[in-house]
Amino acid sequence: MIKISIIKENSCYSELEVSGHSLLGDYGNNIVCAGISSVTIAILNGLTEIAYIKNLNIDCTSGYIKLDIGNTLTTSEQSKLNLLLDTLILSYKQFEQEYPEEIKLEIREC
Repeated sequence: MIKISIIKENSCYSELEVSGHSLLGDYGNNIVCAGISSVTIAILNGLTEIAYIKNLNIDCTSGYIKLDIGNTLTTSEQSKLNLLLDTLILSYKQFEQEYPEEIKLEIREC
């Protein structure tokens, strides 16, 4: 199962963590893992290469992605980040609806 944990503090995202694997298909042919990985990496690339938010801590290994946002973003950077992560969450929710046995999405608001 793929577990996605998102923390939002005072209307601002502070952490994203994606871990695990779907067992829906064989390694290399798993559309759920490929889909979640693709949308997540696309948004992370958008944050760093399109929105130019450089002071993010990103850890990416096989079966694990973590984005630690910290508290050093400008108001403009935080707005861009919120917009892109809102978009990412829409994709996650669609995956979770389609594959409820493969994905667990948790969003905590503090």
